[in-house]
Amino acid sequence: MKYYYLTILSILLILTNSCGFKGAEEENVSNNSQIQSHNDFDGDLILNEDELNQGTNPYIADLPNLKVRFLQNYKIQVNYKINDPRRTDTSKKEGESPNLPNEEIFNFEIDTKVGRDDPDFKYRVGRIFIRDKAFNDSAKVGQFTDHSWGEIREHDLTWVKYPKVDTSFFGKTVLDYKQIFNKENLVIENIKVNLENSVKLKANSLYKEIKNLELNFYYYDYEKETYELIATKRIDKTFKSGVNELVSVELENLPKNLIEHNYMKKGEFIISEIKDFEIPKLKTTYKRLMASVRARTVPVVFNSPLEQSTYYVGIKGKSESFINILSTIFDKKFTIQDNKLVQINQFKSNLQEYIYLSEIKEEDKKGKWFVFTNKLNKHYLDYSFSSRDIISLSYVLGKELAHQNEEKVFNFKNEISSTSNSAIYPLGNITPNSTVNIQIDPRRIFGTGKIHDHIYFVPQYPPCSGNCIRWDFTCHIDVNKFIDVNQGFFFKNDLSDKFSKISLMVNEEEFSLKKLIDEKKVVLRWRESNVHLIIKDINVIKELETFNENLLSLKLTGITETTYNGFKLTSWHGQHYWQCMRVVINFAGHNKVPLSLQSYDIAKWGPNNVNWNVIEKGHDKIWKQEFSIGLFSLIENNFN
Repeated sequence: MKYYYLTILSILLILTNSCGFKGAEEENVSNNSQIQSHNDFDGDLILNEDELNQGTNPYIADLPNLKVRFLQNYKIQVNYKINDPRRTDTSKKEGESPNLPNEEIFNFEIDTKVGRDDPDFKYRVGRIFIRDKAFNDSAKVGQFTDHSWGEIREHDLTWVKYPKVDTSFFGKTVLDYKQIFNKENLVIENIKVNLENSVKLKANSLYKEIKNLELNFYYYDYEKETYELIATKRIDKTFKSGVNELVSVELENLPKNLIEHNYMKKGEFIISEIKDFEIPKLKTTYKRLMASVRARTVPVVFNSPLEQSTYYVGIKGKSESFINILSTIFDKKFTIQDNKLVQINQFKSNLQEYIYLSEIKEEDKKGKWFVFTNKLNKHYLDYSFSSRDIISLSYVLGKELAHQNEEKVFNFKNEISSTSNSAIYPLGNITPNSTVNIQIDPRRIFGTGKIHDHIYFVPQYPPCSGNCIRWDFTCHIDVNKFIDVNQGFFFKNDLSDKFSKISLMVNEEEFSLKKLIDEKKVVLRWRESNVHLIIKDINVIKELETFNENLLSLKLTGITETTYNGFKLTSWHGQHYWQCMRVVINFAGHNKVPLSLQSYDIAKWGPNNVNWNVIEKGHDKIWKQEFSIGLFSLIENNFN
């Protein structure tokens, strides 16, 4: 019995089209491809007799086990310019007005290697389509059955989504660059992506090398509602078995919507697959080999906490039962009980019964087996599978099951403010089983700024002898000075000041974000000067009802308060305390700042002490200051 491993960190990509070498090799390939099915049950171009002699299973296709890790290592470079609206022709013409400015080329860069320097950065790798489909469908039906079905396309076995980037890194990227695409007269000159992948041919006795690897790259075009091929890249080299190779690929002139819409709005990126490679041992290509294999086998995708593998199981005749297919792969190391698959190898269905998925969201050791297929007309144990069918077997942990997205709600605001008092900005609907990421970028403070100071005044005298007059008094003076402000700001490390004016609204109930962080109900991460917040369980903040609609919002409250204006004498001490009146009056006059009418005992100072024709009266002042932030949020509403 043979195992062909396909871990989460790598994929065994299966291709179904055919092509061949030219010249003398073509005849050999043709001869191999014409092996009759009764002599080659699994279509792998190796005779059944030869497989038995070399100790391999003639009912499981022997394929080059090529592991390609599509990594979260990429760099996006965008070059753009802003066209001068006075130009009727974007090309520069000889003799045009010298007053027209040159069209400067700008650029920005998104590099995940920068993000990985952050200790909180979560590193991910890509997964094949069918794995995500199977897990997502399991969450939909898991309370009721172990079997789900859906439309499975052949490319679901081979296409790999580039992994979504760490959410805090992604939020910072959106806040930094998303607004560029909203500029008037924007012209994209070039979008270039550098991708890093690792390629390794797993060591085995059959395949010592493959060569001339071809990779396809796609993206989803939401306007056309179809997947579009971006580019095909050929890597002209030989990959030896057991050797891990790093491969860099550069893609240029990519569509604007890939970055502006897919990446910036949805967090989606490129889709990849292996298109083809040459197999010297068989004198054929992988496409041809797989065309032969697919005609005679049922693909079985196996997902467990330890591995992700794809087996191509030969059919004894035109169809085969589920139990016989599993027997071919796992021998007797599986269990069917009460018409359900309950165990394969060491993994047994042991997940507790539940009503809502949120009840099992912390279960990272217990799971359940799920079977995912194309739509069948019988129970999967009674159905006869043919080469037109596909089977996925997944052991899904409770934590994975509870974190399958039903919908994602993205929100981006380049700049929102607290307005004249307070303002509420909806982030989206949430459920009891939601995960929320919020990133806040401090932008501006504007309105009135207050400069506050405290003066502790004690008269200082030089050394003297004889009759020296020394006044004995001490003055405590506070100062408020007001100026117009419109400037950038940063959040303080202790999150006092402006951050304390930001609240979370769950429906109509308000919660201080700073207090939620202090109570560890919200996780805080710093992304440079931005504050990134993670709400793993909204119910620790407010218990939500499953069947009610719940709205999450952010509330920004500006500063509006009445306070004293100018120099304010707060207290005086000493034998000659009255001298403090003269001190504070002199401060006000010399600095051309009002004398606060809240000064200590000022009603008793009298007109002989204060000349109000010279000194401005400091009436209480209503002080107003607003602030603005950039906002990114992602609400992941999971199945429940």
